[in-house]
Amino acid sequence: ALYKNYQLNVALVIWFFTSCRPDIAFAVSQLSRRLAAPHDIDLKLLKHMIGYLKTTSTFTIRFSGEDRVVRRLFGLQQDMVVSFDGFDADEVGKDPDKDTFSEVPKLEFSPSSRLRVLTDADLGGASEYKQSQHGYAVFLGDSVISWKSRKQSTVSSSTLESEFKGAFEAGKIAQYFRLLCRSIGDRIPQPTPIACDNLGVIQMATHESNRLKARHVGIAFYGSRALQLSGTVSYRYVPTEDNTADIFTKSLGKNSHSKFAKHYYSSHRSSRGHRDDAGGH
Repeated sequence: ALYKNYQLNVALVIWFFTSCRPDIAFAVSQLSRRLAAPHDIDLKLLKHMIGYLKTTSTFTIRFSGEDRVVRRLFGLQQDMVVSFDGFDADEVGKDPDKDTFSEVPKLEFSPSSRLRVLTDADLGGASEYKQSQHGYAVFLGDSVISWKSRKQSTVSSSTLESEFKGAFEAGKIAQYFRLLCRSIGDRIPQPTPIACDNLGVIQMATHESNRLKARHVGIAFYGSRALQLSGTVSYRYVPTEDNTADIFTKSLGKNSHSKFAKHYYSSHRSSRGHRDDAGGH
């Protein structure tokens, strides 16, 4: 029964993550890998994360109903806010009570419509089998509209390879949103910037002379090059300490997690004693 309720509670946490909480992406990724046979440490981590969600229930993602692209994408007529009301950490291990959760996320929205993506990867940090973890966040103006954290399907032999795989995934999602904007009559003329903290990825994606050095990277290299040459994306450097996508790839300390998390929300003032680290070990 404990395992079944663990699965139900993780499913509810996943709902919050996909709806409005990008800052718990890495923790949710870790919890989801033990659904069949969770350990005591997994239940402890789940309780810790629910406590974090409860004390950061004021975090909201804002969009602007005045922005033409956002208004047409989301069907908005006025400003709205995406947030949630937390649930009780003491209820973990029991049957979830639907009345404890807000049924519909509330919505709030920023006047700029500039599309940009941040991406990062952590070599060999995803599991005992040494797959890498990568993640990205897509921003429309100042508002995050899409995010992801996942384990790469194959083992990378270098940091460059794992970062290239992550950058290619970020390029594909940028291409998707560009096509989506074009389908509603808002064509984006300039390349979408992809921010990455690995200079090797940027140099190799930009210069044709580097292709022989990228033979082990394969499809990710040629795919990234194609997106760059077509004018779809433009890979740009961002220092590691400023790359907020780092929050999707590893468990961060309290200060780093708080620093990066606040970039995704318009309100980051916590209630009842803020736990800054979500799923920290």
